[in-house]
Amino acid sequence: MTDQELTRLLAVKVMGWGEGMEGSKAVWLADGGRLSKQSWWPLESIIDAWEVRDRLAEHGTIEVTRCEDDEWVDFTPYVHDGPFSAASLYRSGHVAPRVICLAALRAMGIDPEDDSP
Repeated sequence: MTDQELTRLLAVKVMGWGEGMEGSKAVWLADGGRLSKQSWWPLESIIDAWEVRDRLAEHGTIEVTRCEDDEWVDFTPYVHDGPFSAASLYRSGHVAPRVICLAALRAMGIDPEDDSP
């Protein structure tokens, strides 16, 4: 999946946002407000990735650990029949925002590394 596809999945599936237009500008419809699609990059920005982490934290416990160049994200949902499931993700040499986001997608039952149709 491309970063654009991953970002869309994060916005729609994890954050629960809609998509819309403001004039000719594409926006996310987030929590009663609008957010430019060009200004939200959770795969690269730790600030934006932390919003994803905070969304997961509403539904369970999440731990983000860094050890040198390794990142580990572990998520355990409060309710096991809710929209999120348990997810763990370890990556060496990846930056924290990307690992947080990939773990969030995995918690939603989406495997971003599966290229099957």
